[in-house]
Amino acid sequence: IVQEIIFMCRVQNVTVSDTLGAFVARAVVLENAEAFPLDKELDENDVQELIRLSTEKLLEKNSPSAETVKMQVGFDVARVQETEELERARSKREQREAVLVNEISNAKLKVGNDTEALTSLYRKIFNFLVVRAGIESGADRPAEREIAAALESVFPRIGLKAFTALSHDDKAAQLMELSNIVLG
Repeated sequence: IVQEIIFMCRVQNVTVSDTLGAFVARAVVLENAEAFPLDKELDENDVQELIRLSTEKLLEKNSPSAETVKMQVGFDVARVQETEELERARSKREQREAVLVNEISNAKLKVGNDTEALTSLYRKIFNFLVVRAGIESGADRPAEREIAAALESVFPRIGLKAFTALSHDDKAAQLMELSNIVLG
């Protein structure tokens, strides 16, 4: 039915989305409950009448109600797309966080003064905080500087050796607590 409504509108040079066609068809059914009872199956004449009424509604010129419906459907579609995009971004960020937490928690130092490993670990902790803040690396330098300053204030580099002595789970818990403190 929806595809037929879209086709009939396209014949009249009016572009209609699947969502808008379905919304208008449903509205026509609800507005005309006596003609389209929900408890009986539509016969061919009912289907043709539904298509005709829906197409007429979509082709109305200078109709505030039709324009309002079009805007509402457009808004709803955009909201759904934005929600899906935000969910994908959140999921991607959480995956990156999990990888960094695992790398940091599994970090081991060599015996002695392994400054290269300590520097690398501190950089990973900083990168974790940047990802956790939802910032793309290098995209917001002032924010990164603030995170670096807060990290140095809350967790100076001298504390790394004690941090590396913790168990894997304790390191992960400390990272989450550190992110809560540094990021607010």
